[in-house]
Amino acid sequence: MNKVSVERIENDKFQNVLSTVNVVEEVVDTLLGITSFPDDKEGNRNAEIHFFDLVRETYPNELEENIEVAIEDGVFDKDQYHVFLIHS
Repeated sequence: MNKVSVERIENDKFQNVLSTVNVVEEVVDTLLGITSFPDDKEGNRNAEIHFFDLVRETYPNELEENIEVAIEDGVFDKDQYHVFLIHS
């Protein structure tokens, strides 16, 4: 592959491949999981739903509005349980 081809791949495709929104779940500094979605409208929506579902599974009585605020802030932090919403 010549230099022009490599530059084209890097400029046209490589940047888009890495654009993700990640939902990271941890407890007591132990990583429980990372789920990645495309960083587009549908991917962001799915990441927010996944974030909401993770919090709801762990804290079934957590108020919906508290979870929605956490989504806007990009972090849910209660006791030693954390869920992060990270764009990369």
